[in-house]
Amino acid sequence: MALYENNSCPVCGKQFQPGDDIVTCPECGTPHHRACYRELGHCAHQALHGDGYAFTPADPPAEQKASAPADDTHTAAPEQKKKCVACDAELDGDAVFCTHCGARQPSAGEKYRPPILQDTTPDPSQYPGTIEGEAAADVAAVVRTNTGYFLSRFKRNKKVGWNWAAFLFGPYYLFFRKMYKEGTAALAIRFAASLIVQGAYASQFAKLTDFMSTNYTALMQGKIQPDAALVEPLYPAVAIMMGVGLAIHLVIALFANRLYRRKVFTVLQTVDDRLQDGAIFRQAPMLPEQMRLTQDEMRRMYLSKMGGTSVFAPIMAFLILDMISGLLSSIL
Repeated sequence: MALYENNSCPVCGKQFQPGDDIVTCPECGTPHHRACYRELGHCAHQALHGDGYAFTPADPPAEQKASAPADDTHTAAPEQKKKCVACDAELDGDAVFCTHCGARQPSAGEKYRPPILQDTTPDPSQYPGTIEGEAAADVAAVVRTNTGYFLSRFKRNKKVGWNWAAFLFGPYYLFFRKMYKEGTAALAIRFAASLIVQGAYASQFAKLTDFMSTNYTALMQGKIQPDAALVEPLYPAVAIMMGVGLAIHLVIALFANRLYRRKVFTVLQTVDDRLQDGAIFRQAPMLPEQMRLTQDEMRRMYLSKMGGTSVFAPIMAFLILDMISGLLSSIL
């Protein structure tokens, strides 16, 4: 509060008082009452941001300065300076934001975390302790999303569990969690079962396919329907495929957490060897000298890159499987 004493909220105009709930603009550092900031929806000085505006605390009233005891035996200590954590510019010791680049300056005792880490790696202070000899913060760095759920499962270390997301999405959930070998194996088993069933019922499938291709227009217009003699012989094939698919989803749901635990700890156990081989330089973006990361920060950033999730992977798996199925159908 002392930092904003003698300053007023730019929205309501009221002077800040001890105990006020105050928030500052992340761009220029202007303090607002939290309620005023929410009501306005943005900084009161938003229009000035483009000109590089930065908030400067008001000087104390003249009477406060005059009331300060004049003692010739004590000389005022020189004002302390510090350097910006982002651009290295010289700032006043109590500066909250850099007047050159606008970067927020950490308060006393607060460790600076570069922006590149704020969105990719969890704060280590939120994950104390260890799991199977590995720092919980490192485990969280690999998991990245839904960390609370997985860390609790990893600590229990059960061989069999239940994962609803894995049950619903089956092999594609494994790709989503970057378990590519396991996902490929599950899709291969399902695809092989499909080929076996189609081979066993090849003549029935051929008859139905010929009927549908010959009467395509009439079928689309709803004028005719496939004869029961063509459809009913394929009921067992459909039941077998549904059973195989359900079995695969059940197995994945029961063992997904166990498989993912193995993947996470494999990454953790091999990360140091990979870093020694220079893997970090392939994974990490280039950073300015003044924002150079510590070894622990670089390690967690690499763990985050190797772990986390991938929306792209399950989509690609689906498209590749569909393409292979189409090619085999055209050949056979």
